[in-house]
Amino acid sequence: MSRTHLFLLLLGLAAGCAPSLHLDDDDTVGDDDDTVGDDDDTVGDDDDTVGDDDDDTPPPFRDGILYSGWFGECWGECRTDLGVSPDEGLVTLVTSGWENETYLDREGWLSGNGVLALDAAMGGVDPSDLDPVYGCPDCNDGGARQITWDLGPVAVSTQYEWGDPPPALEELDDVLRSMQDELETCNFGWFLSSVPDCEPVPGGGPTDG
Repeated sequence: MSRTHLFLLLLGLAAGCAPSLHLDDDDTVGDDDDTVGDDDDTVGDDDDTVGDDDDDTPPPFRDGILYSGWFGECWGECRTDLGVSPDEGLVTLVTSGWENETYLDREGWLSGNGVLALDAAMGGVDPSDLDPVYGCPDCNDGGARQITWDLGPVAVSTQYEWGDPPPALEELDDVLRSMQDELETCNFGWFLSSVPDCEPVPGGGPTDG
């Protein structure tokens, strides 16, 4: 037998012992395509675990919210803005004046109770059903409240008199005021789990209205 024939014979035997092209190369890190419907080489995918869905699919969007309050005829700390980002678990509070001065800029983190309470309060409100204004906000220097929903591509706001939310917003107003109170007084632990480097606001206490 010639060397050429021997070489071709050995090559044929080697090919016959090679894995089928229909089998996957599980020695590739994260690869497991021999399981039907599996796609672990896709970043974030976890379909080979029973009950697990495509983890690279973004989670549902959860609305952010801005809770503001102000008095028009005022000097000093005239406005507060409480921003809540449920997706991040972050709560921020900024207290400012009408000359663009900032008196307080603080952040905290939602607790499990805070997330549940906020979800329940927000879940009972459809921003599209609300009027833009209720009553006469800040008339006769009575103060105003405003809630603004970040609905992704759009924002929806509604205003009402300080301390007098419409019935549909009573629960949400109460939850947001309580969060603001925990940030201001540093007496956190129910709605907020942490407020780094917190020092009570002088004269602070439960937020009026």
